[in-house]
Order: sequence, then structure tokens, then C-alpha cells
Amino acid sequence: MTGGQLTIEWGNLERMFAAMNKVGDQAFEIDVYFGDKVCDPSGFAYDSCALKPIGDMLPLVAGYFDDMRQLFNERWQGVSDAVHTSARAIDMRDGEINHVFTHYRGSGVPSHLLPAPIDVDIEFFEIADLGAALTEPEPGSETLNHNNAFDAASATWDTARDTINWGIDLINKCGVGIEPLSPLSLRDFIVFPLSANYAQIQANASACRIVDGAMQQWGGNFTQLSGKVFLALEGQASLGLVAQLNLYNAVMALVGKGIGEGSVVFTEIAKMSEKIAVEVEDVLVILGKKLAKLSSKVASRFVPGLGWVLLAVDIARTKGAIIQDILDDIDEVRTIIDDCFALVDEIQAWAETQADRLAKFQELLAVVQSLPVIGEMVPLGDLPTDLSEIENALGDVADFGSPEGEETDTLDGELEDLGDNDYEDSADTDTTDDYDDDDGVLMAPGPLEGVYDEEGSSTYGSTGTVA
Repeated sequence: MTGGQLTIEWGNLERMFAAMNKVGDQAFEIDVYFGDKVCDPSGFAYDSCALKPIGDMLPLVAGYFDDMRQLFNERWQGVSDAVHTSARAIDMRDGEINHVFTHYRGSGVPSHLLPAPIDVDIEFFEIADLGAALTEPEPGSETLNHNNAFDAASATWDTARDTINWGIDLINKCGVGIEPLSPLSLRDFIVFPLSANYAQIQANASACRIVDGAMQQWGGNFTQLSGKVFLALEGQASLGLVAQLNLYNAVMALVGKGIGEGSVVFTEIAKMSEKIAVEVEDVLVILGKKLAKLSSKVASRFVPGLGWVLLAVDIARTKGAIIQDILDDIDEVRTIIDDCFALVDEIQAWAETQADRLAKFQELLAVVQSLPVIGEMVPLGDLPTDLSEIENALGDVADFGSPEGEETDTLDGELEDLGDNDYEDSADTDTTDDYDDDDGVLMAPGPLEGVYDEEGSSTYGSTGTVA
């Protein structure tokens, strides 16, 4: 049917509407993925996490994408309305078909008057599904050289801590108030609260790159739609629609590029996260050695029976002075832990600068805002065909800045100082050798698990046994 500058192939128009609905709905698919994967905060989900400013920013970043999707939906609905307005005007004027417009806005109205398609070639312009593009992010991994002995230190903490806490409980019953050691693992108690989980943050970066690829594919679907336009709508009035679709392609590709570049921020955060973890793990290896010796003291001196009764009397009488060496060892263990947590202020200050960098995702909104605002139910003939000025203005995307700065330098210095701490052994009377010089195996009585190897790269979560 022809109306002035527009000729409509009604069957193909229905199929074009269906394709437009599919492409429009893909905004929601990408939005959900972006919120669930790019903005996954699980890498920062630790009590008192020093990188909390970054974790707190992620829901806001997810909200930015929600805003972009809603803005897109408004613009896209205007384009669909323009097609409907022109088609409806022709249908009402000629009155020959009384078309139902089944697929306009995804309507479920049965199309009993839908004629057979005039040109089946419209199906050749296939709209790609995004499911295959929105894959699971790549899991993160170690990229730095970790202390091979940390896994053993972590296992020693788990077992020695229980023995030491048993001893602390006995001491406290004698009137000496001492806080027990945390029941959490070393990773959950100290490492991850300070460094966050660098492997998960690497997955956030991977998700950014995946969204970039999906956005490029989504943009290509708008170009595919322009091919369907030529088979559904003929005439001068359809040229504005084709121009709009090509602009949508450019905009979505540019948004994808911006998100892809945002992966660099997550990658750099992950690098610092792992660097913090490495430095803290080195110190905790020393902690593990001291814990093993302290646990041995507690196990050997707090022997149940008459000996413990007499010792308990002396502990109460001297207010703990008779076991001062044990109390000193406990204090030194706490000193090492406190030295690690002394990094919190510098880590938080650095994290705030990185959160500000992630906030740059909001600038991508300006790209979507460049899509022309379509008036209420305007006809196709009123759509602009010359969009060169808008396309020229799309040259820049968000600048995520540099990871360098005063806060980074300060944190690097504090991490170096942490490794320079010299923790002297306060247990001078204990001649037990912590290590066998030949094989580096921690020697301690009782069920203390873990094997200390020479320093080098470690396998995450490896375990061993102790002689």
C-alpha cells in the first residue's frame, strides 16, 4: 500500500516490528549482565574491607547502566512510534486492510488479517541473539609471586589458634583477661579484609570486556534492522529511520568501547589488591611460625592434672607474671596482626581514588543522550536524516584516568615498610628450632598442619602435613 512518499509491505512490516522488539529487549539482557557481572561486589564482601569504597561504588555504577537503558527505551520507543504513526495514517486513509499491527510494542493481539509476506528476504537480515556473547567472566588467578609458605601458615593458624585459645581460656579463668584469637581463617580474618579478593576483581574486568563484545554485536543488530527497513518500507520517508538505526549502531558500539576501557580500572585494582595480599601474606608466614612455637608452649606447660592446678594458683597469685613469656608471645602475635591492620587508612584512601575512577562510567550516559529525542507520535517523514553532527560528537568516551597519584605512592611505601618489620623472638628460653634447614618443614608438636617450602609461587589452597 502506498501513501505519498511511503510504500508499505504489510507482512514485512510486522516482521520488522517483531525484530525491533527483539533488539529493544536486548537492552535489558545487557543491563542485567552488567549489574550481575561487571558490578559484582563479592570481591569486596568482607567485614571491614579496606577496599569498601570500591565495593560501595559498584551498585551506583549498576544504577548508571539502568539509567542508560531507560533512556534508550524512551528513545527507541519514539522510533517505533514513528513507524507506527506513518503506517497507521496510511491504513486509516486508504481503509483497505484495517491492519492490526500485531507486533507493535510487542502486542499479543492475534493478526487474523495479516497477509502473507511479500518479500521473504527480510528474514535474511538475521538479528543475532546475545546469549552466546554474554558468557561467564573468566576466573581470576595469581599474577604475582606469592610466598609458598603462606598456605602452611594459614593451616598452622587454624590448628595452633585453637590450642592457644584453649590456653587463653584457662588463663582467663585465673583472673587474667586476654582476648582470644579470631576463629576466622587468615585469609578471611586479615588478607581479604585488607586486599579484597583479587581473583574476583579480575572477573569484574573480564565482564567489562564481555559487555564490550556484546554491545558491538547489539549495535550490529541495528544495522541488520536497517536492511529489513528497505524490504518493509519504501520511499523517501523511510530514509530517516535508516539514518536513526545506523546512529544507534554507532552509539551502542561506542558505549561498549567505553565499558571495555573500564576493564583497565578493574585490572589495576586487582593488581594492587594482589600486591597487598602478597605483602600481608609474607608477614603472616612469620606469624605462623610464632603461633606454632606458642602453641607448643601452651600444650606442654598447661598439662591437665595437679601440675596445672598448681600453675593456675601461681598464675592467679602473680597475676600472670609466672607465664610472662607466654603473655609476651601472645602480645607479639597481636602486634603482627595490628601492623597488618595499620595499613587500613592508606588502603582506604587509595580505594577512594579508584572508586572515583569507576564513577566515570556515568559519563557514558552522555553518549546515549546524544540519540535524537523523537516527539510524540511523529511520522517517519519528520525523523532527521542528517545526523553527521551527532556522529562527529561521539568521538570521545569516558576517560577513566590513571592509577598513579599520591595515594598510590603512599600505599606502595607502607607496603614496603610492612615487609621491613623485624619481629624478634621474645621466647628466648625456648630453644625449639622452628625449621629444619634442609627441608624448611615447620617442627611443632600436636596436630599442626602445613608444610613450609622455600619462598616462591604458591598453589592457592594447597595443604600438607607437619612432622
